[in-house]
Amino acid sequence: MKKWVRLLLVLFMKSAVNIPVIPHSNLIPFSPNSLLNDAYLDIKMEEKASYFEEQDLFEFAEQNRYFRVSGFKFCKMLDKSEFDALVPIKDLEGSVAEKNPDLNLFINMIDSKAYDIFQALLRAFHMASVKEVKRVSCYLAAEGQSTVANLTQSSLLHHVDPINYFKDIIPSIAPERSYLPGPRRKFKIAYLLMVHDIKGFEQITLLLDILDDGDAITLIHVDAREKCEKLYKKLDKWVSDRSDKNPESAIFMARNRFHNIWGHISLVFTQLAGFWELLDLADWDYIINLSNYDWPIKRNAQIHKLLSQEKYKNKNFIEYWSETSDLAERFYRVHLGEEDYSSVYHPAELGVVTWPFNHWRAYKHHQWMILTPEAVKFFRSDPHAITFLAFAEHTYIPDESYIATVMVNSPQFFGKILNNNKRYLRFNGGSHPAWLGYKDRYLFPTFEEDPSFYFIRKMNALGTIFGEHKLIEWISENHYIDEKPGKCTLEQISVRIECLKEFGEKIAEKNQLVVVPFNSQYFLTTANLICSFSKLGINNIIYWTLDLDIYESLLAQKKAAILIPGLNPIELAESPKSPDLKRIMRAKPKVIKMILDAGFSVWYLDSDTVALKDFRFITDNSADVFIALDNGNHLSNLPPVPSAGIMHFRQGKASLDFIDMVQQEVDKSSILDDEDAIRRLLSRQTSISVSLPDRKLYSRDLFSESLDPNSIHVKYLDPFSFMSSKIFINAPLQIPKDFDDFYLIHTHSPSNNQDVLVGYGLWLVDKRGTCVKSPTKPDFRSIN
Repeated sequence: MKKWVRLLLVLFMKSAVNIPVIPHSNLIPFSPNSLLNDAYLDIKMEEKASYFEEQDLFEFAEQNRYFRVSGFKFCKMLDKSEFDALVPIKDLEGSVAEKNPDLNLFINMIDSKAYDIFQALLRAFHMASVKEVKRVSCYLAAEGQSTVANLTQSSLLHHVDPINYFKDIIPSIAPERSYLPGPRRKFKIAYLLMVHDIKGFEQITLLLDILDDGDAITLIHVDAREKCEKLYKKLDKWVSDRSDKNPESAIFMARNRFHNIWGHISLVFTQLAGFWELLDLADWDYIINLSNYDWPIKRNAQIHKLLSQEKYKNKNFIEYWSETSDLAERFYRVHLGEEDYSSVYHPAELGVVTWPFNHWRAYKHHQWMILTPEAVKFFRSDPHAITFLAFAEHTYIPDESYIATVMVNSPQFFGKILNNNKRYLRFNGGSHPAWLGYKDRYLFPTFEEDPSFYFIRKMNALGTIFGEHKLIEWISENHYIDEKPGKCTLEQISVRIECLKEFGEKIAEKNQLVVVPFNSQYFLTTANLICSFSKLGINNIIYWTLDLDIYESLLAQKKAAILIPGLNPIELAESPKSPDLKRIMRAKPKVIKMILDAGFSVWYLDSDTVALKDFRFITDNSADVFIALDNGNHLSNLPPVPSAGIMHFRQGKASLDFIDMVQQEVDKSSILDDEDAIRRLLSRQTSISVSLPDRKLYSRDLFSESLDPNSIHVKYLDPFSFMSSKIFINAPLQIPKDFDDFYLIHTHSPSNNQDVLVGYGLWLVDKRGTCVKSPTKPDFRSIN
């Protein structure tokens, strides 16, 4: 009893900071079955001499406000759950700490409320799963503040007990001894393969043949719905026969099967149960979940070696993002599975539920991940992870939110999550990934030092429509080997710096390359830029693209080209700008760095640029990086605004350091592009010195005349030699009539781009992208 006296003293002392004071007269005297009687509370405390040390009392209040209860009749799943003693309960007309109710009174209150909700739901929703209705009724009653429970105004439930709450539906939450004979086995990788389609049987066996090479253990979960029984029996026999022939085979059928419904918690249960079963079966370093249409492009030993790099040590790979657009539908509305496992639905009468942890933020993620044993153990025992699972059990599409939401919000995993799942999948406008074929091989180049992908999906290994069998053969010949790379090819420019250097040296002039993005969305504007180069005799061009068709075309023409597969759909979803443009701008620093690493100086031009004079060799050694100005018709305003559409990087460490800093800024946010990153750096980075062009444009000096010789020196280009779109389109009156010494114009104009350029004699291509003679000489003075 002393612990509660102390707690009440703390509440009294904290009354000055809006902690409610509980009058002593309101306390119910202790009875043998009092809820606060030490005999019924699983809370341990250390007796101390003084109850009036302020610091000790505050700590005590934080540690002892929660009490654990057992003895539920209707809601036995709630046994050993923890509740908040300070939350006022309407039926008690006060909190547990204030009213000190009888234990049975508290239990009966929760049980009765749950039973009432249960009966009401069964009458209203006869198609719902009875077991699921009972579970949600108990959760809502214990949580207290939902509209159907209406017991409290804040959450009464603090934590649930993992075994009591979930063992009935996820038996593997309770650790068990391995059922494998002999000494405990150790593998490099564990795989959980989740399948359901009998039509995929042959593909599954082909995949298992690759995975089962002695370095991995694989657990197969087959959907428990009746329509999947034929697949289960065939796979069970196939695994048994394989084990008889090869006792070292490490493929097993999951002991616990779940009826998988799209959008339902059953998918999360399946994944967690499989992970925990594999944790009990054997030791391993990483666990990876797969479906039957995933395909590895590296062998197990190769994947393990890559994951064992120092930079990946103890890291978990999951692709996640913060998106709240459908938060209410997914999280706040209770969803139930139908009794026949056909679908999930939201009974409107249930109202909404409350987010369990105020300090947590919701995240979404793709289902595919690579986790460490530490993470799998965490999900099995951490009170917050388990309690959030109790909440997620009745949400919508939790398989796309549960894992990341728990991990990103848990301090144990700070710095241990990489926003990447090492898996290539492409969405072509639909809700399902596109099927891959032979032409996609360029997206998985050989001899990458740190491969972007370990798996690809969706892959039909038996397909013929897209040259799938050829892709499988190509992967086997080019990726399932550890040989040293041989002679450079054009295809390897994207992944081997030595190949980029070799082919770059063949076209470079004065050790300089001009980089041009070439993507289908901007085909004609890029063709126009290339035509302007052709008129000036500029040939030291290297292209880079996110577009597979463009890349194939460039290779066929023997052009030096870099393929960057582009950004993830999650980044496009968060982008406030054009998705296509965002992809190009975010990938730009990576391309520039590759060329600098190969030893060349770089001119970078956006595709909507036009060249009027040869610009390549007019910069000097006065700066490391040259960037166009983008101040538009406010040239006298401060500060200057950089435009990343025209840039020059002089070969050297300083330029490399600068582009590394740009990349680091871009990586901090999925909605930040290269121009945003550069503007941030120039405004706050003390290691960068900035200077204006020689021409006097500003009414007062902005920068110091003396530059730090040890800093990175960035210099703005003369805006009347390298014109930005804001001048060209929006501020023609700022162009002096007697000044026509233009080198480059970054048009970046609106939808009438072609008409504007035609009017100035700067549109040099026909509808097919073929160069034509310019109809008139450019005359910018006519603008005035």
